[in-house]
Amino acid sequence: MELHAVDLGTVTCYILGDSRGRALVNAGNKADASRLWRYMARSGIDPAQIGLVVITSPSRDHVGGVGDVLASVEAPVILHRSALAALRENPLVSPEGATTFVPRLMEGEELDIGRYVPGVRLVSTPGPRPGSISVVFDGRAVVGDLIDPAHLGRSSAPVECSSILAGWRLLLDLGIVTAYPTRGNPVDAPELREAYERGMGRTGSSRGGPPEAP
Repeated sequence: MELHAVDLGTVTCYILGDSRGRALVNAGNKADASRLWRYMARSGIDPAQIGLVVITSPSRDHVGGVGDVLASVEAPVILHRSALAALRENPLVSPEGATTFVPRLMEGEELDIGRYVPGVRLVSTPGPRPGSISVVFDGRAVVGDLIDPAHLGRSSAPVECSSILAGWRLLLDLGIVTAYPTRGNPVDAPELREAYERGMGRTGSSRGGPPEAP
């Protein structure tokens, strides 16, 4: 399973799969598509292999480039039902091409996307905003905005969002070994577990103990 991290400047999107079929996870901001196409050309990836676009949350820098991507790629765009509702309520974020969105997941649901990329599933994940999705494969996960350097204690910003902690707990329960965020470097399970335990201590939460190490 190939995983390509594509630096779009302010955010990172991911291309998952191989020559049999690939998924693009997040589309960046509007006008970021040129960076994406240049990366694919350098890496020998045919845009025609992109059979699916996954949006991990309703953020401008995830959905802003959807219209430009769909101008060159014929693919459905899957996102959480709550994410689509958020986009419809906020025209400043809603991108061109929004009518192509396919809302598939509800809270707590999973979706096997093996018809596009074998061995991959989408998992509804609590996060910093409603409608977050993690893309899970081979003990790894692309997690969008669920993990941020500030959230991991790399700065002075405290972890105060209980939904973020719930999302981290879910990743650890799933046995995720490495998580790939929209910003920053990949995060391994021990680092995530340490941040989770620290966050639980800050919030004073008593909802269960930390998960066992995978």
